[in-house]
Amino acid sequence: MDAKELLSLYAAGERYFHDICLMYVDLSNANLEGADLSFADFMNANLSGTNLSHANLVGSHLREANLTGANLINTNLIEKLLLFHRNFFDITNFKNEELFYCFNFGKFGGH
Repeated sequence: MDAKELLSLYAAGERYFHDICLMYVDLSNANLEGADLSFADFMNANLSGTNLSHANLVGSHLREANLTGANLINTNLIEKLLLFHRNFFDITNFKNEELFYCFNFGKFGGH
């Protein structure tokens, strides 16, 4: 699936995108609020400025994804190892998100 198809389906009311491959896609500034993106592969995707609030990202692969400025308020990331290796998190909003049991393998919060 490419970004255009995902956003078209989302605009039509679809919210279930379980286990899809979105490697290297540009979803910058997209609105995916409340989407079920569990087990999606976002390796090297551009998610900068994307609204992922209330989304389900359990099991999603985010290795080297750009999350700069992404809205992750109340995003479900719980109980799954997410590879945050070389991610960009500058000004990312993590308010009230679930990060319990997640591991950090790269840049996270400026560390």
